[in-house]
Amino acid sequence: MGNFLNEAVVLLKYRPDPAALTPSYDRYPLENVMVREIFAADAEGTSGDGAVVYFLEKGSVCRDPHGRTVGFPRPAKGDLCILHAGTPEEVTMRVAEAGYFGGSPLAHVRMKLK
Repeated sequence: MGNFLNEAVVLLKYRPDPAALTPSYDRYPLENVMVREIFAADAEGTSGDGAVVYFLEKGSVCRDPHGRTVGFPRPAKGDLCILHAGTPEEVTMRVAEAGYFGGSPLAHVRMKLK
């Protein structure tokens, strides 16, 4: 399984502040996650692009903004993910859906991105 867990993603956790003019985020680097990118278009040419990020309890690592290992923060409305951070292929996507799958050796969090 370790060969599949070689991606790194940055979770941008939205920090609500009604007084702020621009949104602010806490950065949570995710290491050893599995990413499935989707590149598609339907007959009308509508983009179906997206991605799915899998964070496995027994293999993936989440770090807080100070670099300390922490538990995975619960995704919420307004959160973003950066795929391929720091590369020319860097892309930022919105978290559209999150699911928690526990109670097994493959316990994980799945985030669908749009």
